[in-house]
Amino acid sequence: MLRDGDAICGNCGVDLVTAVAVNRKDTSRALCAQCSVSVSLVEMESMNGRLLCPACAFKQRSQQEASAERKRKEREMLQKSGIRSRRKAERFEVARCFVRVAPVGLTAKLLRQDKLRVGPLVDLSRTGLQCIAAGSFQKGDVIRVEVLAPAFAQPLILRATVRWAVNEGNGRTRMGVEFDDADQETKAHLDALEKHEALRNAAYLLEEKKKVSTASLPAFDDSRREGPADF
Repeated sequence: MLRDGDAICGNCGVDLVTAVAVNRKDTSRALCAQCSVSVSLVEMESMNGRLLCPACAFKQRSQQEASAERKRKEREMLQKSGIRSRRKAERFEVARCFVRVAPVGLTAKLLRQDKLRVGPLVDLSRTGLQCIAAGSFQKGDVIRVEVLAPAFAQPLILRATVRWAVNEGNGRTRMGVEFDDADQETKAHLDALEKHEALRNAAYLLEEKKKVSTASLPAFDDSRREGPADF
């Protein structure tokens, strides 16, 4: 179940803001499966069974390379720290997603004011996540987590337990947390993120929509013109 203001449908992954039914006789062009721009088939690239425009294909390759490098570094970190991975579900990345974390009991208002506890999401699953947050956290800490996914209008709020924590330096902690419980709506959003790549890459889709909408605006001439003198 999705809330008002969400960017993309969680059931089918369709962009709700700019979804357009296109019926073209010219079969030499197709819509990019990622950003819906119309591109010549000659320029299209097929990746994981989806036709992508050159820009989206480049972004996806870059994401895959970054993901592989991140996983390599994570394996090295786990080996050095002696931490065992006990994931119950496959993790995935969410583009430009951040989390807010705080000890349980802190009010939502204070949580939003506590800027030191905001950090980037590393990866996410239906049962937990990995993030880097400012502040000190220890294994066993019970925390409140807000996942700020670009696809959704409101943060996903969960109660979680820190399963492992490593000091990253500069007052930051890299940690893995396991969700203790979530309401049905939040669980539905997590399931949707897992199932649909479009939801996980909503940040890029929103950027492209902003560029297109800005480019379509008429030019505005703000130069001052001579007018009648004031009385």
